[in-house]
Amino acid sequence: MMWKPIVGFVGVLFFFFLLMRTRKHWGKAIEWLSIFWFRIAFSFVLLFALHYLLGFAGLFVPINFFSSLLVALLGIPGVASVLAISIYYNFF
Repeated sequence: MMWKPIVGFVGVLFFFFLLMRTRKHWGKAIEWLSIFWFRIAFSFVLLFALHYLLGFAGLFVPINFFSSLLVALLGIPGVASVLAISIYYNFF
């Protein structure tokens, strides 16, 4: 089972080095990665706040990597979709 994360990590490194074939792309790629990781971290904080605040109303908002990735990639529509799925899951 340990080979799967290693193969995935090697694949990500290979893709990263394909993007970095020339030196002029280093700055843009590092900036993009830092913005992406900040958005994921902020989406975890936002989902935690929604989970805490909506917990008083009896709603369960999932806090996991996939919901955080959805919020990080889509922004406000991602938050709306996570809330819609949560409301559907809790009431139907």
